[in-house]
Amino acid sequence: MLEELGERMEKAKKLAPTRPHPRAPDQPPGNLVAGTVAAVMDRAKDMVRDSVDRLSRRGGQDRDAGA
Repeated sequence: MLEELGERMEKAKKLAPTRPHPRAPDQPPGNLVAGTVAAVMDRAKDMVRDSVDRLSRRGGQDRDAGA
């Protein structure tokens, strides 16, 4: 029973937004639609932020190595 609950929780985490959205609706169907869109947008922001961070760190290493 706990394993099933854990599996459901993991699935829910993959579909949930990664940031708080206090103005999002709390009632269905608005919460389902808004939550899905928010999750996609949050994950896109996270990917862009992580890519920029990685590139900026790598760029700094390249400059330090050449000096």
